[in-house]
Amino acid sequence: MNQENSIVTRLDLCRRIESLPRVNIGHYPTPLEPCPRLSKALGGPKIYIKREDCSGVAFGGNKIRQLIFTIGEAMYQGADTIVHGATAQSNHCRQAAAVAAQLGLKCYLRLSRNHKSLVQGNLLLDHLTGANVELVDAPFGPELDVVKYAVADQLRADGLRPYVIAAPRSTALAAVAFSWCMLKSISNSKKWELKLT
Repeated sequence: MNQENSIVTRLDLCRRIESLPRVNIGHYPTPLEPCPRLSKALGGPKIYIKREDCSGVAFGGNKIRQLIFTIGEAMYQGADTIVHGATAQSNHCRQAAAVAAQLGLKCYLRLSRNHKSLVQGNLLLDHLTGANVELVDAPFGPELDVVKYAVADQLRADGLRPYVIAAPRSTALAAVAFSWCMLKSISNSKKWELKLT
């Protein structure tokens, strides 16, 4: 059968995902919260919200699921340092810095300077995790990726083993993480007495 047209069962997909390098961070499964008023307002079935803010690391959030795999891959590759970057108040960078601190990894953040670059909110939390934080004049996207890879090159020259969180790899691992979340939700649906549609 042509690999492109093959069907992967839920169990096969779960096994493939669970064979990937991961780190054990976060509190899972996160709870489901019923939204009866939203269900009523929409005239639809029962609606629940998956409370990813209860994942437990650095005020929670859905990015922890992605970091399970990206930091897992980094550690599997022998990295001792994480290099990441985004906007100055990035939730993903905040969570990456917190996970790095939790696991004893160094973290270098290069954040796009903007009008929200005051050291408060996530930017303050980035500093509190012990991350090496620098605001740069590169916009978020490919130009910032160039900065991140330059930092990684310098760190390698200094004897460190950096892992750069950047697209397209981080995007692929995010897709894996959220597929894994859905698979886990399906397997927990009986325990939650839910019929997922």
